[in-house]
Amino acid sequence: MSSDRIDEITSKFEGKRVRLLFDSWYPASIYLLNHYLPVFSSKRKIFVAFTDLIWRNFELLFEKIGGYEDTYVIKIGHNDDIRFGELYEYIPLSNDAESVSERLSEILEKLKIQDVVIFLGFYMGELFYGDSISNFNQLKVYSFLPEGITLLRFDETGFYKEVINHFIRRLHDLEVIIKREDELYSFGEEVYTFGISQTLFEELPSGYARVRVENGRLAEI
Repeated sequence: MSSDRIDEITSKFEGKRVRLLFDSWYPASIYLLNHYLPVFSSKRKIFVAFTDLIWRNFELLFEKIGGYEDTYVIKIGHNDDIRFGELYEYIPLSNDAESVSERLSEILEKLKIQDVVIFLGFYMGELFYGDSISNFNQLKVYSFLPEGITLLRFDETGFYKEVINHFIRRLHDLEVIIKREDELYSFGEEVYTFGISQTLFEELPSGYARVRVENGRLAEI
């Protein structure tokens, strides 16, 4: 699977709800910044960041690439500070999980079908509100997304219990994984498994490839 092949597959994610599940930030950020965002560079991009910490982490990544035009941020946190993109909406992070999910649902409902939405740090909700599905009403949030909108959810492994993880998987059309392998490539380079682990589409079948980071992009070994 060449870098161009990864881009070709990514282009087929348009209009679909995709969950990216990863165990290493580095290759996942490479995929987001140098594959996913360039493929959809002509669209308005709206990041939904859960907590100030998560958004700060991503701002550090975005600074390296100089940013993209038409980039907006819905920030759930304790302040509305952003250094990257334009603030679309600010939702104060409170102990009332239902009010947070209600406000977010109202905002998402008004997005355009042509938009690209990237969910960042939603797994932090499980730490902040507990692991009950009803605490932070993700089903409501997804139900208010316009049908046919392009969505990527950035999810780190290890935060969900099995039943919650299965529920979140069902909220998406596709699940893509990036997993670090134990084996190292030449000169100690890390190797990763990249591919589609769950799918609803015949034209996007499940399958995996071994990749490494090469010239700032994922490339098959």
